Amino acid sequence: TLTADATLRSTTGAINVTTITDGAGSYTLSLGEADNQTGTITFSGNVTVNALETFDNGYAVVLQGSANVIDTATTFINTGGLTFGDHVNDSITFSGGLDASGATGTTTLFGKLYTTNTAISLQNLTLGGNSEIDSGSAAGDITIGVVTGASKNLVLNGGSAGAISVGQVDALGNLTVTDSATTTFTGTVAAVNVLLSNSTTITFEERLTNSGTITSGANGQNIIFIDGITSTEAGTFNHTGSLQLGSAVGSTSIFPAGMTHITGATTLWNSLTSTNTAISLGALTLASAAEVNSDTGAGDITFSGTVNGAYAFTANAGAGSIITSGEIGGSAEPAAISFTSETIALGGDINGSSTILLQPYADSTTIGIGGTDATGTYNLTATEIGYLQDGFTGITIGHESGIGAVEIKSVTFKAPVTIRTNTTGGGTITVAEAIACTGDASFEIIGAN
Repeated sequence: TLTADATLRSTTGAINVTTITDGAGSYTLSLGEADNQTGTITFSGNVTVNALETFDNGYAVVLQGSANVIDTATTFINTGGLTFGDHVNDSITFSGGLDASGATGTTTLFGKLYTTNTAISLQNLTLGGNSEIDSGSAAGDITIGVVTGASKNLVLNGGSAGAISVGQVDALGNLTVTDSATTTFTGTVAAVNVLLSNSTTITFEERLTNSGTITSGANGQNIIFIDGITSTEAGTFNHTGSLQLGSAVGSTSIFPAGMTHITGATTLWNSLTSTNTAISLGALTLASAAEVNSDTGAGDITFSGTVNGAYAFTANAGAGSIITSGEIGGSAEPAAISFTSETIALGGDINGSSTILLQPYADSTTIGIGGTDATGTYNLTATEIGYLQDGFTGITIGHESGIGAVEIKSVTFKAPVTIRTNTTGGGTITVAEAIACTGDASFEIIGAN
């Protein structure tokens, strides 16, 4: 027990201490010396003192206690490395804040690192075990350089007003961001499962690659993937705020096991893909020519909100279905639109100033157009055709190599339309009821008969 300020120094020799405390006092414990300390200083038990002081020399400090508490702001400038804890249940609290940005050696963390609404600054961090860094419930910024995960889990909590900034993240286990005003990952991030619980804005400036799931909390946070994302398992975005996928030509967003964001608005650059699994989006803004593609299997693509953006828009659901509910092009008409799927269900107006292609995925799929009961697996009722607004330069329905039969019943077109099958051995096109054209609409059949 300290009864006054004290110093532990040894020059080159190692110093090993069990528990040290200042009891009811408020004393400073100096570790090492200014001139020539190189020996490691290790505490195998708890350190509970008012203040810690280190020096700019190449020695390591190791705090292995299960419940360490340092009352005032602490700055580590020793350059031989830092170790906090040796078990995932260990904790160390720097109540007044922690600045280890000048500790140029490796910092290793086991367990929990806390401050009380005060900043945490680390240079390069290696996780020795599953770890949590928590700066309190209010305003405590967290700044970390490179994180080496070693397949361990990391939880970050900056409180409701804290800013979290992390550089490159390598080989992490699970990554959880519990809370912050802003969280920014400035380098690439590699993890397994990713949980983004509650922040105002979370930004990944470089690509996120995760081999598990990615999930967001049901709140108003905004999530930005500037360089896109590759997530091996499902992406389930429950937040009501915005989701930005990509930002420049070349960035892609890949969710082989499917992706959902129906509770908020999504902005898409370039492409969003899955592997024969469903993609479900609410409001969608096209920030570039964009493709939503669920591959060749039965992966449905659902647009339950509006779709806007003056760019080419392609959706390919393979053997699945394309389903729309909101208006497309209500405030910003897409350029050429192309929808390919085995079945289709249109539920809102579609506006455009270029062309639109509606075609089944398989050549052999039958097509029904108009009325309420036209025969065809790929079926567009008269109501659905009515959603195709005047303004398109051309509407094309059918596959250029189609061999499935086409039946047309009572229908009205508002723009020039072409119904097509393969011109050599294509499916029979039967006009069973009247076809009407309004405005500048015209009607053309291309097929073998």
